[in-house]
Amino acid sequence: MIDTVRFKVNLSKFQIQKIKEYSQKVISKKDITNDKLLFEIHTAEISLPSFNRRINIVLGHNDFVFIEYSVPKSLYNNNIFILSDITQFYESIYQLWFSLLDTFDDFPHCDTWEIFRLDVCTAWKFDSQLKAEKSLLFFSMLNIPRKKLLNYDGQTVMYKGSTESMKFYLKRPEYRKNDYNSICKSEGEAKANSLLFLSSGVLRFEITLRIKALRKNLKKDTIYARDLTNKKIYKIQYRYFKKIFSYINLSTMNKDEILSRLLETYKKQKALRLYNFYLTFWSNNHYKRSILVDSYSRQQIYMNKKALRTAKIGLPTSNNIEEDETITVPAMEFIQQITINSPLSTPLKIYA
Repeated sequence: MIDTVRFKVNLSKFQIQKIKEYSQKVISKKDITNDKLLFEIHTAEISLPSFNRRINIVLGHNDFVFIEYSVPKSLYNNNIFILSDITQFYESIYQLWFSLLDTFDDFPHCDTWEIFRLDVCTAWKFDSQLKAEKSLLFFSMLNIPRKKLLNYDGQTVMYKGSTESMKFYLKRPEYRKNDYNSICKSEGEAKANSLLFLSSGVLRFEITLRIKALRKNLKKDTIYARDLTNKKIYKIQYRYFKKIFSYINLSTMNKDEILSRLLETYKKQKALRLYNFYLTFWSNNHYKRSILVDSYSRQQIYMNKKALRTAKIGLPTSNNIEEDETITVPAMEFIQQITINSPLSTPLKIYA
């Protein structure tokens, strides 16, 4: 449901001074033209009911700070598990506020904190890591207008925008890199390994909304935690997930159906060229796909995909196509319905 959140909190000069005294400065930046402080980033270890977690506090030269932290990590000490209800979000904020009061003696009530960034997420658990990887490969083939497609080491696929971004990523390597060692130290190696096992096969879908996108989605200029509800979060998930598939035909087709429809729509030479392009584009063979990327310009790839869309060519199935040659389309019964599964306290399993 919700992972990372960033709050803007208005403070007095006395309260800002308290933060500087009780936290550790990590980095600061000044304007090189006049040596004026632009911002400072401090980190403070906040004692929560179950765990000690460091949160980032960004101090500017104005009378406010930004506070950013991961909500699931504050509750569970990891974000493999996701929130199941918005009330858990409220609970986390109140816990954080009480902890900030204990740490800094004086801190504004959490009802006054403005949300400036929100990461909304859901997760699916496949029955193997390989299936999660193949599903991620599928999403790496899709494009969204006005979003830059980025692929990080075959583990994360991001559609990046200036005010909003969407990404799919494999939870296991992300957890192994960022949280495994800290959980080994805080909860022991057995706990860290059990979470590593649970993260296997988990594919996360995450939407990052910055302030402009938040205002657009929630139709409010100033947004507080009380403005978020389960229904509003689900609508955001639905809207952005649907956007990923709005430019493709979601029906599945085998290779005979694909060739037949192309021959009905275009002359034989163009139909055969598009047919070969299609099979190579959706190939699970990295070598074949790399040749295609090297041989075609971005514009040519776009025009070919547009021609396939005009012919109403759907997504590939393994029927009559070699399984090791074609990307597996993940959970098509789920994708075709374009629905967002209700988030659970454990990763949602949609693959039997």
